Parts: sequence; structure tokens; C-alpha cells
Amino acid sequence: MLVEFRVKNFKSIRDEQILSMVANRDKSLEDTHVANLDAAPGRLLKSAAIYGPNASGKSNIIQALAFMRRMVLSSANVGRIHVNECPRFRLDGSSINDASEFEITYIDDDIRYQYGFALLGENVEDEWLLVYKTDKPQEWFRRYRDNATDSDTYKFSAHFKGQKLTWQKSTRREALFLS
Repeated sequence: MLVEFRVKNFKSIRDEQILSMVANRDKSLEDTHVANLDAAPGRLLKSAAIYGPNASGKSNIIQALAFMRRMVLSSANVGRIHVNECPRFRLDGSSINDASEFEITYIDDDIRYQYGFALLGENVEDEWLLVYKTDKPQEWFRRYRDNATDSDTYKFSAHFKGQKLTWQKSTRREALFLS
């Protein structure tokens, strides 16, 4: 179940925008509109609507979520993601040089996951996975660009099992480690 989606520097979205499914304090429609999950950081809405005036960025929130999904599902299988597939905000002088950031928090099998990445041009600059088996997050992996060595640096926790070094070596600069 979706808890939250965050996006920054994508199309018409310059500053971080958050689509949150966390319910407010109103309890009038609790029985039909709210899900209470143990792993959730609060009560979660079962559905939501995005509304606003024309040309206010509603579609770009959905396109950002679709782009994130496409990156996770296919970045390891296809060639480079073309820079135009992740267009950055262009209406100021600095955002075009900043990374685009995507992060999703969701619950699966009563465990909360927080996964995100940052792209600059065609390359992954940062990638992370936090897992909340309790209220305290466990950082299962972190990948970030080390400009001093012109390479990626990986940090893995003991919770992350498997052939980490093999996966790390086979992950291209433009592909997500999670893919």
C-alpha cells in the first residue's frame, strides 16, 4: 500500500512535492476511507484524488510516478535512459544542473519500505533503501556517486543478503542497483 511519493526537479516540478496517503485527524469517514495498518506511520487513506487548475502539474505527478516505476522495472535491462526521459525543471538557471529525485514509501507484508534515487543527466547519483521492521529504519543499502574517485560507493547492512559484490560490479552507472 502506498504511504507517500516524493518528487523533485521533474518537468514543471522544481521543489519537492509530496503525495501523501496519511490521513488527517478527521474521523467522520473512518470506516470506509481509512486503513489501519500496523506498519503504517499513521492511518492511511484507501484512495486519493489530485485536483487543481489546468496546467498546475497534476499530470506531472503521475508521470513522475510512472517514470520511477519504469526506471525500477527496466533500467537494468535496457540501454541508457535518455536524458529527455527525465526532464528537469528549466525555468530557472540552476535546476537544470541539479539532480531529479524520486522516493516512494510503501507497505508490503506488514513491512514499511522507503526507496529512492537521484538522477543527474543519464546517471544515478544516489540510491537508497530503508526498511522499517520496527519504528527505527534499517538502511539496507546506499549507493552514491563519489566525485573524488569518479566511481560509485556502496554501503550495505547485514540485513541485506546475497551476492552484493557481484551485483555491485554488474550495475551500470545509468541503471539502478535495485533493478
